[in-house]
Amino acid sequence: MSDAHEAMRREWPMHEDWDFVRTGRRFRPPPPAPPDDALRVDLPHCWNGADTFQPGLAYYRGPGTYWKKFRVPDDVEPERDTFLSLVLEGFYGTGHAWLDNEHLARLDGEYLGTEIDLPVLEPGAEHSLRIRLTNRCSRSTLPGNPMPDFLLYGGLAGRVKLVQKRKLHFWAESLILLIAPDSETACRVSLGWSLRNRSNRERSVAVRWQVIDASGRTVGDSGAGSQARIAGRCSVDGQASFLVDPIVPWDVTNPVLYQLRGELLEGDRVIDRLERRIGFRTAVFSPSGFHLNGERLLLRGCNRHESMPGAGNALPLEQHREDAALLKEMGFNFVRLSHYPQHPAFLDACDELGILVFAEIASWKSVRGGAWLRHARRQLKRMIQRDRHHPSVILWGLGNEGRHRGAFLAMDALAHDLDPARATIYAENHLHRARRKRTLGLTDVYGVNYELDVLGEVGAHCRAGAILVSECSNEPHTERGDLEAEARQVERILCDLEVVTAHPNAAGYALWCFNDYATLRKDRYRRFSGVVDAWRVPKMAAAAHQALVASEPMLRVFADWPRTAGSGPGTVHLVSNCERIQWSCGHAQGELDVTGVYTRLQIDAPGDRMTFRGRKGGHIVEVETFPYGPASRLRMIAERDKAEVRRGESLSILVRVEDEEGRCVRGWSGLVRVASEGRARLLIPTATGEIWVHGGIGRLFVQGHGAGGSAKLRAECSDLEGDTLEIFDG
Repeated sequence: MSDAHEAMRREWPMHEDWDFVRTGRRFRPPPPAPPDDALRVDLPHCWNGADTFQPGLAYYRGPGTYWKKFRVPDDVEPERDTFLSLVLEGFYGTGHAWLDNEHLARLDGEYLGTEIDLPVLEPGAEHSLRIRLTNRCSRSTLPGNPMPDFLLYGGLAGRVKLVQKRKLHFWAESLILLIAPDSETACRVSLGWSLRNRSNRERSVAVRWQVIDASGRTVGDSGAGSQARIAGRCSVDGQASFLVDPIVPWDVTNPVLYQLRGELLEGDRVIDRLERRIGFRTAVFSPSGFHLNGERLLLRGCNRHESMPGAGNALPLEQHREDAALLKEMGFNFVRLSHYPQHPAFLDACDELGILVFAEIASWKSVRGGAWLRHARRQLKRMIQRDRHHPSVILWGLGNEGRHRGAFLAMDALAHDLDPARATIYAENHLHRARRKRTLGLTDVYGVNYELDVLGEVGAHCRAGAILVSECSNEPHTERGDLEAEARQVERILCDLEVVTAHPNAAGYALWCFNDYATLRKDRYRRFSGVVDAWRVPKMAAAAHQALVASEPMLRVFADWPRTAGSGPGTVHLVSNCERIQWSCGHAQGELDVTGVYTRLQIDAPGDRMTFRGRKGGHIVEVETFPYGPASRLRMIAERDKAEVRRGESLSILVRVEDEEGRCVRGWSGLVRVASEGRARLLIPTATGEIWVHGGIGRLFVQGHGAGGSAKLRAECSDLEGDTLEIFDG
């Protein structure tokens, strides 16, 4: 890569070593230097990591301030043909930023972040940055509901970086891509974009676009085209259309991605380059459901909250991909981003793994006009401009369980203007209220929340005639480890999905929900609705959904089986896609004809182990489970091959309660204290350093923090032998 190209768009991360305090006057500029008791943090950071998910504890709502001293890199070129911007990734809240002693910008995180152009900064110069935010916002700040059924976390929940661009550059948010099939192996790509000239002189440039496959081969090329003249301090729009051949369609089972590359040429010199990953696919909603590349596909999905106790909404970057991988493993091909724009890393993972996405603005029973609508239109525009190149995104959501005819008309028109290729939807939980508010028929797809009895009539109330069950199967008391509650959740899901999948107009469903989450709505504090818990440990429902779609034989056994004299295991819960299951326990044995993915089995027989053998077609799968003795010790298990974590990365650690033989004591639930010495930061949801263990298993996350070196973790609980684990700098 040439030096000229290196200078096009350069980035310098500013994620590390910020000072933070959570209190301060909301509207007065913070002092130039942080107080002595400021906390040293790395980004992403959330100030509600340890005050949520706890019964009776109201989370902090108010201001917080960050300070950062930084040195301008020696090789920036502010006096020539470049300029610097400060880029903040997405967060919730509003506030202000100061550079040195000068006010820099007002902020509204919008869950999408912001970019701030900086004044000329001399190379090598020292500067200070101050950012004050609040998560106690006005009703015009989306979602515009002070107490939604999730938490309005505060803090710089995304990363921060300095970016250098050419003064004549692509405006990245303007890029729009439309794809039309041309033949079985080719398609026509139509592009629109804008160029911005921040210099004072007129410039003459040309633009060339290419599509490059995974092997590095160019499969589409627009050519350089004719020269365009751009006056100083002006913008100009451009368009191109060209054939791409050959292509492989992007699909949920084969998510093939390509690189779209735009080059801005001044003479024979490339002065700016814009790159996006794209995929070639068609996505159509109709009265017969959803069709991907011309084939009907049932959307099997979950609603996802971007949160985790201990981290709040500042998820470790790799957790976004791990969430997507877990969804895929459980048999889901679809996810709804409820109820706000989420991190680009999650969308990137959905592109790579083949998961379709329903993206929506921040809304919860809060759709209205006036100032709220102005903010909603701005957020919708920015979300679409940021995310419309992702092949995984198939729906733009305009609101959740709120109704306003004028707002939906305005937002629907805006969405189709910005992206003619994708459908719109809003999620409705009361058909009779939608009739009264005249919000029927305003979007392409009708989103049904829970009202499964209206599936037969609502297809007529949307333009595409398609129905999506956007929420169903909410069992908010399914605490992992309570097998009876987990079984009720499975039965609810299977009952609902039988209704949805039998309906010819239903495009699919999104279960409520993927992960347990926190809320103060109606003093609930915690909602155990997830198919995984808040720390992503799967429940029985995760296995049940996997069994619904798995082609290979699958058998999971869930039994709380203490070793007590003269008694057997009692109730055993079997999740399987097998046709027949044989079992044995001591001298007792039996065989089951399986009619669904969930079976409850009562066994009252002595024995040291249970053996289950399932048969599907000509394939057999076998599972053994053993009784456990009294709880004896704790064990920490790093969920990687090596217990290593670099600064800014995270490592998940299981904490198991075991008997003397090392078997998990599935009947044990309670609190375990975990402490750390050294360079690791524990993402623990309580100020006392305790984590919850359910069904004998808990999970915590450790982040690398500070200078290199090792860290030692220790887990302790009264009456149990503790355990230590050493974490190394990776």
